[in-house]
Amino acid sequence: MNCAIGPWAAGCCLAVWFCCQFTVQSARQVPPRSLPGSRLLEGKVTERTVVHRQKLLQQFEAWLNEQQLPYDTEKMARYYPSYLAEWLKKYILKLYDCGRSLRDARETINSLSVRFDFLKGLLGGAWKAVSTWRMLESVENHKPIPIDLLKALIALCYAWNWMDVAAMLLLGFFGLLRPSEFLQLKCGDLLIQPLSTASTHMFIRVQGAKTRFRTARLQSVKVDA
Repeated sequence: MNCAIGPWAAGCCLAVWFCCQFTVQSARQVPPRSLPGSRLLEGKVTERTVVHRQKLLQQFEAWLNEQQLPYDTEKMARYYPSYLAEWLKKYILKLYDCGRSLRDARETINSLSVRFDFLKGLLGGAWKAVSTWRMLESVENHKPIPIDLLKALIALCYAWNWMDVAAMLLLGFFGLLRPSEFLQLKCGDLLIQPLSTASTHMFIRVQGAKTRFRTARLQSVKVDA
């Protein structure tokens, strides 16, 4: 008996075989997960922030229990979300009166919105209180290292032939960069004007800025000669 298949059927069989092989190989290349799947719901934050949020949420729930409310946090979020949002706003005011940090207030709201993501549209009152808190609170910027310490570090780098470290220190100091920002710099991040131009400055592309999740993801700074 002569069993022959046409070119169209042969092509389909070959495509199915290729897809199966690709699927098996792709599945074998997936590395083991170091964190549980629930970690994906926390957003793009560090593990330290996750632990801090869990601690703040526990403190908020403990405060709610002290108020002797008829419902726990889970039930209020599911069936009485506006009621929970009002109590959260009161808790933010309490944090302000008790001298807690603005970061704790923000992360308390974030912890609740991560656990119950359907509440985000009802937390406007709490976020408005946090915005007013931010305007009223005086902000103190971190002071850079003294210029004499920078000179000593540069001299040490020259003595040990650490030219790349010296370059990073100079770019970080005069570019007002955070350590986590200038340590990630690459040669392609330095935008230098051509020598034929009369420009006396350069631009630094900052891809891992600390504020990339609140403002622009790709930022830059200008360093004058």
